[in-house]
Amino acid sequence: MAIKLLSRQLSTSEDAKARFLREARAASALDHPNIGALYEIGEEQGELFILMALYEGETLKQRLEKGRLSVDEAIAILRQVLLGLDAAHRAGIVHRDIKPANVLVTTGGTVKILDFGLAKLISDSQAETLTQAGQAFGTVLYMSPEQLQGASVDARSDLWSFGVLAYEMLAGTSPFRTDSSTTTVARILNEDPASLAGVPGIPDWLAQLVSELLRKSPSERLQTATEVLKRLDHVQRAPADLSAAISPTPQPRSPSTRPRLIAAAVVIGALALAALAWYLVARGGRKPEAAITSAHPSIAVLPFADMSPQKDQEYFADGIAEEILNSLAQIESLHVAGRTSSFSFKGKGDDARTIGQKLNVASLLEGSVRKEGTHVRITAQLVNAADGFHIWSQTYDRELTGVFAAQDEIARAVVDSLKLRLAPARRRHEPTPEAYNEYLQGNTFFRRLTYENFVSAAAAYGRAVKLDPDYAQAWAALATASYWVADGAESVAAITKGQDAAMSYAEKAVALDPNLADGYTARGLIRGATSTDWEGARIDFERALRLNPGSADLHRIYGQTVLATMGRLPEAVEEARRATEIDPLSSLAWSTLGRMYYVSGQLEAARIALEKSLQIAPVQNFAAAHLSLVFLLQKKPAEAFEAAERSTSDVFKLSGKASALHDLGRTAEANRTLNELIARYGHSGAFQIAEVYAWCGQPDKAFEWLDRAYVQRDGGLRAVKYSPLLRGLRGDPRYAALLKKMNLPPD
Repeated sequence: MAIKLLSRQLSTSEDAKARFLREARAASALDHPNIGALYEIGEEQGELFILMALYEGETLKQRLEKGRLSVDEAIAILRQVLLGLDAAHRAGIVHRDIKPANVLVTTGGTVKILDFGLAKLISDSQAETLTQAGQAFGTVLYMSPEQLQGASVDARSDLWSFGVLAYEMLAGTSPFRTDSSTTTVARILNEDPASLAGVPGIPDWLAQLVSELLRKSPSERLQTATEVLKRLDHVQRAPADLSAAISPTPQPRSPSTRPRLIAAAVVIGALALAALAWYLVARGGRKPEAAITSAHPSIAVLPFADMSPQKDQEYFADGIAEEILNSLAQIESLHVAGRTSSFSFKGKGDDARTIGQKLNVASLLEGSVRKEGTHVRITAQLVNAADGFHIWSQTYDRELTGVFAAQDEIARAVVDSLKLRLAPARRRHEPTPEAYNEYLQGNTFFRRLTYENFVSAAAAYGRAVKLDPDYAQAWAALATASYWVADGAESVAAITKGQDAAMSYAEKAVALDPNLADGYTARGLIRGATSTDWEGARIDFERALRLNPGSADLHRIYGQTVLATMGRLPEAVEEARRATEIDPLSSLAWSTLGRMYYVSGQLEAARIALEKSLQIAPVQNFAAAHLSLVFLLQKKPAEAFEAAERSTSDVFKLSGKASALHDLGRTAEANRTLNELIARYGHSGAFQIAEVYAWCGQPDKAFEWLDRAYVQRDGGLRAVKYSPLLRGLRGDPRYAALLKKMNLPPD
């Protein structure tokens, strides 16, 4: 945590105190990944303080001291600043002090807007009484004309400051800076800055956008952060101007600044410990409940315990909890921790406070299931994560045919307790108990993420739809499992037949229940591979996200398999980041984020995300393989070879080792490893084989295997536009022809 204290010199001023508390109350209402989190507000014996989140990284001010940013870096940061401002403005809060020192880029690449010290509530008619007539608060270089003149300000003033920030990032200099504050104010009020259109590398549309933000009259500027964001996203329609913009990884601090920073850290640390100790004493020894940073209701649904006599119904108990989780995740005003994160505490005995801290939620739903024959007893309790006290508990005795009604009752009870509004329950098909049982068993197999378990999952889902042909959720699950089974088939005929069948199952799911997100998710995943209908896939995923906005898997899959495939990397990164926010203990979410980082050129951010994935799950297919590629791109072939060895996928392991051996100069070993890859996985790993050939400087062989991948409907081809191993092919006419054949936009 960081502890912010009001200067003793100012604390004697009641106006200063009022501004300080207004900042805290305004900021505490904000809950957004691009806004610095606030934990606690307090006043003891006239001393005002705020406990805030402490982030590792560097401010934009520190970054700008090293020189101007590239267009890619600037857009990536500006976009996140806009997302944070948009959230604040929608909540009726104006920052009033947007400047480089108040924008921090964390080591993970997330931009945080800090210090709402001058925020005011737009709707509060008394807010302006805190400012004496003609008095302006803020930093002159970034203040709007209306703010300098002491007039009332709104969101458009923040957009002016944002425009100054953008200008400085792109040009490397302030648009209004002079030797004196008086002259600077005069320039802001009376002069237009030099146009960015003449700065090399800055596209005209971006220069025009900054110019519009810096118009003197608020009415002539863009009016909302949403409008600016839409204009900024013009980048998606101008790939020549930006091909890989994502959040930049902060650069290491220079040696000359490190001693000062260390000294400052020691002093601040001592002050923080002293202040925190004082706080604990003042509160009677109770720890500050700072774990829950969300200003909105938040909950984690923990796995329900299996209390059945034979202890053989764990999959059934998990299914009950997951259905409740899915119902709650569809409530936009409720933050629901993802399944992977919530279920990671199974059998570990962590207390409520620890779980709440790790998942950043205020409430926990836990329970148990006892199933005997056709009778089920479900016990559920809602717990306050801060102190472990029960908010409510209830027992539901049902026959199997009444399980879904009990799940709905539990979800409604949670919503009522959290004082939320639950949308009217939609009519849904209730499957037969036998079909539901098969569906839950299929889920257990599918989550193990191996080919053999995909086969078992597809078989279980197949039995479910045979028992209950109107079971849309099972049809959607059958579609997804069948797609992955087909992806690993050994012949082109089997791949084609399996994927076509999978598509028909997805269509069946959508037809049976047009309001089920699962059907659109499955169809969106499959249609890109089978018909290269990427726009149709995008529409399917967007529809699924509207129906189920709280699904981490949905955000993750959409970003990686559709947006990134289409070359929309900044959006893909945002979706992957959103998945980690919903499901912070999901190794797959962090692995996907790491991949989106490195394909966008942010190698250090990628390494951090991938190592976090491996910390969560040391044994897995993907993260180690992606980490191997990061090391390759960092010209660390020995580390790349070692990382590839850790992958549990032979395809990724062999392809990674072959590329690393090539860079180590061990050509004979590289060739033997590549030949082994071809002999064993030529039917299912054609894309990875093409990547190795491209990396080793053999474009003809690379295109030969890319053509095979296309014929084989190889899922890896989704990465053809963004794979860094294929960069050497992008000037070749055959590459452009392949993109056209795949209905992908040109680079």
